Amino acid sequence: MSYNQEVDAPYFATYDDRIAQVKALAGAEADLAAAKRKLSEATAAEKRAEGARKGNEKAVAKLKSRIEQAENSCFFSCCGGEAKVERLQAQLDAEEGKAGALVDSEGRLEEKLEVLTAEVRTAEELVARKAALVSESSSMFESAVQSHPSEKMLYLQRAAADCRANVDFEAANTAALENVGRMCVTARGAYLAAIRALDAAQSTNRGAQFNNVLGGRNGGLEPMRGRQTVVSTVGCPNRDPAAGKVQMRVVTAASLTGRA
Repeated sequence: MSYNQEVDAPYFATYDDRIAQVKALAGAEADLAAAKRKLSEATAAEKRAEGARKGNEKAVAKLKSRIEQAENSCFFSCCGGEAKVERLQAQLDAEEGKAGALVDSEGRLEEKLEVLTAEVRTAEELVARKAALVSESSSMFESAVQSHPSEKMLYLQRAAADCRANVDFEAANTAALENVGRMCVTARGAYLAAIRALDAAQSTNRGAQFNNVLGGRNGGLEPMRGRQTVVSTVGCPNRDPAAGKVQMRVVTAASLTGRA
């Protein structure tokens, strides 16, 4: 609620009245909690009473059925049927004697539930009324303060306005900063990919240089290949009759090609 009326004696009288009502309702929340607790307990008790009544009705119906079966049994007269019926009848009388009290108990609990439900509604209304009074009195207080601000209040209002402006500025630039952040992440990824490509190129270059040293036009391997000793069995192996061993001829690549 907004107040634009003049801040005068009636204004403060209204404010004092609202504050007095709020103080009178200081325990509204506690009263509501207590009323809800009582309602919950009464609801549970009513459920138990209802269960007891239904159990009694079921027991009565079962006993009546058993009595009827015993009386109509062909063994009624010769197997103690009369005594059995008497026992069942006694149990039936006891259960029927409980029925009235159970019904009355359930009825009283139902009436109590209605009363407690009304109390909860009243307590909820008082809590809502208190909240409205607090809101109204707070609005009146703020209106009175704003209509006669002190120097410190004016300073704080200007500071608050500056803070709001800064927050708005930061909020407006958040999207741009987030976009810059994403671009930085992308650029870093591209930089790392370039580093990996450069490493791969350097590795390939070193391999090419090594290959040039071993098999390029400088003849690095050719002289070595020409002087390589080849151990082979040429023709039939020579046997030394005295030693009884196979002798292998050692030839060079030059001798195989007819060179001296």
